[in-house]
Amino acid sequence: MSEPRIITEAEAIDRTIPAEPAGILYIDLDRGAVAVSSHDADEVTIEARARGWASGLVRFRLSQDGQRLQLEGDVDGWFPKLFGGARIAVRACVPRRWSVEIRTAGGRIEASEIGGELGAETSGGRIEVRRVDGRALLRTSGGPISAEEVNGDIRARTSGGRIELAYVNGDVEARTSGGSIQVHGVRGEIDARTSGGKVSASFVDEPAGRLESSGGSIHVVFRSELGARLDARTSGGRVRVDHEITSECHNQPHRVTGDLNGGGLPLKIRTSGGSIHVEAG
Repeated sequence: MSEPRIITEAEAIDRTIPAEPAGILYIDLDRGAVAVSSHDADEVTIEARARGWASGLVRFRLSQDGQRLQLEGDVDGWFPKLFGGARIAVRACVPRRWSVEIRTAGGRIEASEIGGELGAETSGGRIEVRRVDGRALLRTSGGPISAEEVNGDIRARTSGGRIELAYVNGDVEARTSGGSIQVHGVRGEIDARTSGGKVSASFVDEPAGRLESSGGSIHVVFRSELGARLDARTSGGRVRVDHEITSECHNQPHRVTGDLNGGGLPLKIRTSGGSIHVEAG
């Protein structure tokens, strides 16, 4: 296996690299904000800079291994890594069909018009995604996540913020320990769980999955002609179902189980601190 070829190594990078229509860009930073988009040209453009009192301690390295481009941003010394000082910003533009992998230990991530798969992970900022034509894996330890128009499965996890997902053509997995979850316009199953907020979900096709909250209400919407095998329970409110219950096992204020509109895939709803509303949209 050949070693990656070092294209450049410097305190700042502003480069354009010829590229094939398909490939992958990998960005790995000690800290800093990242924004990635796409264009119709067969080239990758990358701009990486650091500003502030510790900017001289930042070193960028750009390397290539076949159709994999990798940008690394290292901060020298433990003090600026922990307490900042250098404001690092990376902007990149890739061909339409490229996939992107981003990891930063401290900053926001923005990605748009990605034609391949997307991976985005940050330890200290928000993640914003728009138009991905593939699977999206999103994770932050300290901020909200928003994504719209994803043509593939999506996994979103945050320890400290809300999750907002819209127009997903695939399955959804959403987890947060400190905020609400809103998932709308999904063609697939939804597995959404929060320890500290409300859950709101709407299905385009037959509803299926699991919605769970330890501290808020749950609102679900799907068309009146769609069916489901419902199991909805709450410990701190009431369950309201607008759809026709064609066969039932339980129909009580705090628990409703049975087939809606003739039955369908399993849909489980649980909350310990609010009401449940299954609405016919």
